[in-house]
Amino acid sequence: MKKFAIETHSVEYKEKFTDRVLETLCAFANTKGGTLYIGISDDGKIVGVDINSGTIRTITEKIVSKLGIHPEIEVESKNKKKIIKISIKPSLIPISLNGKYYERVGNTTREMSQERLREFLLKGTNWDGLINEKVGFDEIDEETFKLFIRMAKNKGRLTIFDENTDLKTIFEHLKLSVKGKLTNAAIILFGKDPQKYFINAVLRIVRLKKNHYNRR
Repeated sequence: MKKFAIETHSVEYKEKFTDRVLETLCAFANTKGGTLYIGISDDGKIVGVDINSGTIRTITEKIVSKLGIHPEIEVESKNKKKIIKISIKPSLIPISLNGKYYERVGNTTREMSQERLREFLLKGTNWDGLINEKVGFDEIDEETFKLFIRMAKNKGRLTIFDENTDLKTIFEHLKLSVKGKLTNAAIILFGKDPQKYFINAVLRIVRLKKNHYNRR
């Protein structure tokens, strides 16, 4: 019986489409890209999958909604059985799945350690300024943001705006959104539930005394 070659850094096999598939696709996007086959066992044996008119659409929608990436999906026939081939290109920005980041290590998919994640997010990119395709303005806590505007105005800042100014207008001005898309910073600062998307995120605020620069 014909088998596929063994799994590699950029090739993975799964018998069915599960959340483990999403983890691997996330890892591919965060490394050098890769190809995942559904309908093939870990040892390369072709088991096939049942495919109906909505199968590919369902898989595509789940990948896009969960990862925010657009895969290339094909159906192939091997040994008179159907398999699904999902190809993922390396992403220009970090990709997360339910707030977790995955990478490929050899032929395995692993969640990044905190140290590795910190290095990954900061390497050559301004993480807080990255656009987050998965979160919309409905996730912004408007009351918290209005409180921020009131406090800013009391300090003589953002005087050109008031609480009734369109939310999206102010976010664009503050660089918290780009062309109507929220940045990671916007979600961390004003999201209703930031840890829903960034489990390991920590926000630290430092208050400097007025005479800070006079210290010796």
